[in-house]
Amino acid sequence: MLKREEGFTLIELLLAMALFSLMLLVVIGGFINIVRMYQAGLASRNTQQNARSGLEEMVRTARGASAAEVVPTGLCLRGDSATSIFYVQSGQLRRGLINPAAASGCDPANVQGAPTVLSSGDVRVLSLTATSIPAGSAHPDTGFSPDSVRMELRVATANPGLLAGSNCITGQGAQFCSVSNLTSTVSLRGTAQ
Repeated sequence: MLKREEGFTLIELLLAMALFSLMLLVVIGGFINIVRMYQAGLASRNTQQNARSGLEEMVRTARGASAAEVVPTGLCLRGDSATSIFYVQSGQLRRGLINPAAASGCDPANVQGAPTVLSSGDVRVLSLTATSIPAGSAHPDTGFSPDSVRMELRVATANPGLLAGSNCITGQGAQFCSVSNLTSTVSLRGTAQ
């Protein structure tokens, strides 16, 4: 009489391993997609947060300014007690106070002391553009009539390998790239000098 041994056959084991491997691939693929979405959200949040905080600082300064001067290097805002310049240098948004005794006017070379860096090191400021809107002229987008200034700030992730010009690449590594573009138009409320 033959004894029947309990256990699994080789075919049953191979089928079980193949099924388990297939399920593991599906789970790992889903996990990788979740990590990619998380990284994309993190990159987007970081660029938006830096653009928003930089633009808020410029708007706060502009609201108290009596005059705005658009210069090739950035934007000068003249207040009652100080003149501030906002400019981009080495991919960072900076704010400096202009030396009132400077003969050459509003230029980053005339900043008193060290400028304040308004953006973090893990983002790169691509551009800062400003448009001065004189009193009495209606801006086509906003209808502002007092002296106003329109400011636009474009911020991207700091890794230059992820950018093609000023836009994100597609394909490998794209989830680590984000570009944010914020615009604000502000009426100058400071007293005229």
